[in-house]
Amino acid sequence: MKLSTSTNLLFLRSDKRIYPPKQAVEKIVKAGFDTLDFNFYDWVITKGSPYMEEDGDAWLAGMAVQARQLGVRYCQAHAHFYNFASDTLGDQERAWQQKQVVRSIRGAGVLGAEVVVTHPCTCFAQEGNYRTISKERNRRYFLELLEETRDVNIRIALENMADVDTAPKRKYCADPEELADLVDSIHDERLGICWDFEHGDLMGQNQPEIVRYLGKRLIATHVSEQHGYAPVYLTHRLPMTGMIRWEPIMKALRDIEYNGCFSYEAHNYLNALPDCAIDSALKLAWDIGRYLMDLYTNIEEGCQ
Repeated sequence: MKLSTSTNLLFLRSDKRIYPPKQAVEKIVKAGFDTLDFNFYDWVITKGSPYMEEDGDAWLAGMAVQARQLGVRYCQAHAHFYNFASDTLGDQERAWQQKQVVRSIRGAGVLGAEVVVTHPCTCFAQEGNYRTISKERNRRYFLELLEETRDVNIRIALENMADVDTAPKRKYCADPEELADLVDSIHDERLGICWDFEHGDLMGQNQPEIVRYLGKRLIATHVSEQHGYAPVYLTHRLPMTGMIRWEPIMKALRDIEYNGCFSYEAHNYLNALPDCAIDSALKLAWDIGRYLMDLYTNIEEGCQ
């Protein structure tokens, strides 16, 4: 298993400016990380993103070159996503959104990533039969997406959802059985599951048992914590600063011999801190990550 972090660990600052991307990568690598995760969704939706400029693809290629020069790699990525299952999305908007999805998967290939994560979606308009309709639309969508990107040497991982923000309406694939059933129904070895531990915590789920249930379907992770209580949740924080018990989770990951990325998605940890605290904050993130890696290696001891 490889300790990884999304580059959004150092992305937006408290005044909403984008931290210089190559400088951010340099600082993340200096803190100890040698495996990275590129979040295309952030770069698509954020105002002023160089990825959305006319020469955005050349900029991305430059990020790939920088990684090689630094001796690090992008092992995982997060694709752009939108609610493709919606009944209300216009044709023009749908076409633009889908273009960004495919572009991000191809971009992940440019970066050399092994896995790209995306979201299953819910057809909220069909409340009486949301599960059947949502499964049908997700299955059709991902079959088409897999075919369209078959020339890209990359696997696609579907992420578990959390629906505390839409209750009492359910989100499709907030239930791990729904997620596993969807992946199993598509019958493509390129497709797997990304488990987001913060989402599982928000849902109050037994995450060690879910990890064991998912088994070899699990090909990616998102690692962060939330702390707070309904209706206010402080999300995407550094692991071990919230309420998750990580020791049983690390044991479960070891039990299934998970060998993908253990990847931070903890951007709200650092984005409110001043620039003068960046280096020490990144070092703390690395130290906590190494402790969790040591738990995976030796669950009885960990690091002292």
